[in-house]
Amino acid sequence: MPGRRKQRFRVTVIASLILVYFLIWVGSFVRSTGAGMGCPDWPKCFGQWIPPTHASQLPENYRAIYSDRGYDQLEFNPVKTWTEYLNRLTGSIIGLSVILTFAAAVYARKELPKFSPSLCALAVGMIGFQGWLGATVVATVLTPWVITLHMGVAILIIVLLNIILARTSVARRPKPDLALRIATLAVTVQFILGSQVRQLVDQGAAATGLLAVGKVYLIHRSMSWVVLASAGFLGIRWYRAGLMGISLLILTPLAFQITSGIVFSQWGLVAALQPIHLTAAAITIGTLAYAWTPQGSD
Repeated sequence: MPGRRKQRFRVTVIASLILVYFLIWVGSFVRSTGAGMGCPDWPKCFGQWIPPTHASQLPENYRAIYSDRGYDQLEFNPVKTWTEYLNRLTGSIIGLSVILTFAAAVYARKELPKFSPSLCALAVGMIGFQGWLGATVVATVLTPWVITLHMGVAILIIVLLNIILARTSVARRPKPDLALRIATLAVTVQFILGSQVRQLVDQGAAATGLLAVGKVYLIHRSMSWVVLASAGFLGIRWYRAGLMGISLLILTPLAFQITSGIVFSQWGLVAALQPIHLTAAAITIGTLAYAWTPQGSD
């Protein structure tokens, strides 16, 4: 039936997108809880395909084996180990999902806009590169700039998947205008600043509080008002124009970002809120990419 293949393709794209958002949440949770070295090797975990649940399942000399990973001082923590394993497992599932999306694009290519299979092939390549980066994060023992690059690639994957999805949509959406340009610029700059703040925190710059991070944090904190004004204005205007879905995808994550940002400012980097803060930012960026994609692109 005409259109059935296209619909199935859209389902695979949406599934992949949701999984990537979930992976960002999990990855941020891993980072905020210090579980990054829960599995000190890759792709196995303590040399096993199924992670251990108790220290008795580890090699007797595991401290010596993984001394360069900090285990000469660290105690085995099964919660952190399985948290990191969930991160890897989710990444593997995403890889399969994106490959399935590419296959669906090839199958439905006659019903899809031009270059859809090529864009999906690019997504597969980016997922492969992301997997390699994940291994590099472990190999470099959580080097902050490598983690930041890992996060940046995840955002690019989200942008690409949103573009792929938008190109197959017939739903009405806003035309790019000055307000969208300003909001996109503000959100992009804010995300870059936030990444720098997080990297400096990982390097120990916030040992006495976020203010110790310096000017980058102060600019990031002040920039939040620009993001609130520009993205908030955009979301409200879209809502008034009857674009309910896309307006909620701007306003809802914006509310979580601002609220969690206020908490960070007042009480420091509360671990439970860090995944929410980052995932909300990722959803906002993805929604802006969706809005930028021309209507009926082919």
